[in-house]
Amino acid sequence: MPTVSSDRRRIRNPRVDPRIFDVIAWIQTEPVIWLTLLPTPGGEAQANGSSTAPGVHLRWAFEPELGFPPQGFVVERRLYSIFEFPPARPLAWQVLPHGTLASPLSTDRNTLRARMVGGAPSHVVRHVDAHLGSLLQLFEQAAAVPPVGSTPVHGGGVRTDLRPLEMLLLGALDPILARGLGLYLIDGSLRAGVPADYRVTGKWGAIPWPQRSVFFDGLLSQRALAAAGFFRVDWLTLFTSCGCVADANDISGAFLRLTGTRGATLRLITAFAVGELELELAPATSAGNWQVERATRNGTEVAVRLERQGDSLFVRPTAAAHRFDEVALIPPTGGTLPSTLHLAGVHARRARGIVGDRVSLVARA
Repeated sequence: MPTVSSDRRRIRNPRVDPRIFDVIAWIQTEPVIWLTLLPTPGGEAQANGSSTAPGVHLRWAFEPELGFPPQGFVVERRLYSIFEFPPARPLAWQVLPHGTLASPLSTDRNTLRARMVGGAPSHVVRHVDAHLGSLLQLFEQAAAVPPVGSTPVHGGGVRTDLRPLEMLLLGALDPILARGLGLYLIDGSLRAGVPADYRVTGKWGAIPWPQRSVFFDGLLSQRALAAAGFFRVDWLTLFTSCGCVADANDISGAFLRLTGTRGATLRLITAFAVGELELELAPATSAGNWQVERATRNGTEVAVRLERQGDSLFVRPTAAAHRFDEVALIPPTGGTLPSTLHLAGVHARRARGIVGDRVSLVARA
């Protein structure tokens, strides 16, 4: 199955079929949705005993941190004029029949069931009916539990839990569940030999980008690692050129106490590119007079600025559209880390502002 990723690329499907064209993707710098498609004449046997339906099979996924888009997905298609060679003049976008897919978290039981069992053999229908109640409970939990939030440390810094939404997205590898989740659609109306583009739009609306947070409650058991000036927690890796001590008190709970000598630096690396990084510091006086030594994304330097708000120090790109995944900071007092400098938490957002209605990708079939 041809798959597109975050860069622009051309992928040729090796199967010989007159309806198969090169897959060309145009997507934004920070992909939110990934789309795969496979045109097929149908008839292939499937594991559940049914045959593959003819048409263009569209599957997509999204960043789990965003949660299901409250207004669901819209799947559109535009055809190309077959009287030109090569076909280069697309017609207007049109929403596919059944291409407006509501969020499963707001979908009633009957609609959800109809999505999953449409055209399925009787034994699949019985299986869906037997487990539909449990699936609806998981939907309720996914709606109640934020997709991301405070990230505690589990088992040596490795997450051992899965949120309900992550369970659903993992289960969506199964096409029946993917249909129920609104992540799978078959376009059976495309005529052979007619090139077409497909577009999937997730409609998150005016909700803000979610924040990922790291606190240090679990680091008290990793004192030796922290003392060496290095630790990794889920999506964050922190280095210091001196040492740090995991500690706690009755007022602020667990924190990282940074200690060292003149010339110390603090380097933070995130597992994904961020548009904003917040260092929650205490006491408030320690948030001033920091400097940026260097910020980069994939090794390329990015211009950032520091902003202080209350007890927090924010690192933000100078250009709103830019992102960074590594930053080195020189602390106050001329590069000397005072013993009173406490790092209570680190918070990150991929982007500032709202998520919005984002067109993720256009792919040609």
